[in-house]
Amino acid sequence: MMEESSSADQLRRLLSDLYVQPGVTGACLQLGNIVLVHDLPYSDARVTDLAARIENLVGSYESVGRGIWQICAGFENFRLLILCHSMMRLSLLLQPGTDPSHAAGRGMHLLMEVKNFAPRQAASPPPPVHSEKETKTGMPREEFERLVSGLMGRVTGSAQAAKLIQRELIANQINGQLDPEEARSIGLTILEHIPNRGKRAALCSEFLNALKP
Repeated sequence: MMEESSSADQLRRLLSDLYVQPGVTGACLQLGNIVLVHDLPYSDARVTDLAARIENLVGSYESVGRGIWQICAGFENFRLLILCHSMMRLSLLLQPGTDPSHAAGRGMHLLMEVKNFAPRQAASPPPPVHSEKETKTGMPREEFERLVSGLMGRVTGSAQAAKLIQRELIANQINGQLDPEEARSIGLTILEHIPNRGKRAALCSEFLNALKP
C-alpha cells in the first residue's frame, strides 16, 4: 500500500512540474485507457470517458500502421494536446494562444520519466470489494498462464510467449496462487513485450477485463 501511495504521489509531482510551462491548466496521464492520475477540472467519470476516447483515437491510427506521437485539437476556450509514448498518453489542457511545442517538449520528457513505474501503478487500481475468502484465493498460476498465453499467442509464437511468462513468474517467485495485484502487474509486464502499440493496448484492455470478478 505504501508503494502504491508513493508511486501516485510521484506521478502527481511530475504533473505539477508541467505548470512551469505557461498556459498549462490541466493534465491527465493514462496507460492505454486506464487513468493513472489527473488534475483536470472535471469529474473522474468524465475523465475516464475522455481517456477511453483518446485511446480509441490513437488506436485508430495505430491499427492502420500509422504510429502517432502528438495530437493537438483547438476548441473555443482551450486547446487539448495529446502526447503518446509506447502505451502512455499524456493529455494537456492549454489556454488559447499557448504554443503547444513548448508544452510538448516538457510533456514528452515526463512520459520518459514515468515509463519505468507507470505499468505497476496502472496494475494496482483501488481493489474491488471481495469477501475474505475470495481475496485469499486469488488466481491459480495455471489459469493465469492460460489467459496470458492465449493473448500473447495472437501476436507471437507459443514458445516465445511461454518463455516470457515463465521468466516473469520465476522473477516474482510465483509458485501457486497470484493475488489480484500480482496478476495485474505481472500480466501487464508480459504484454508490454508486444511491439505493435495498437495490438498491445487492445490486448492489455482485454486482459484487465478478464481479471474483473
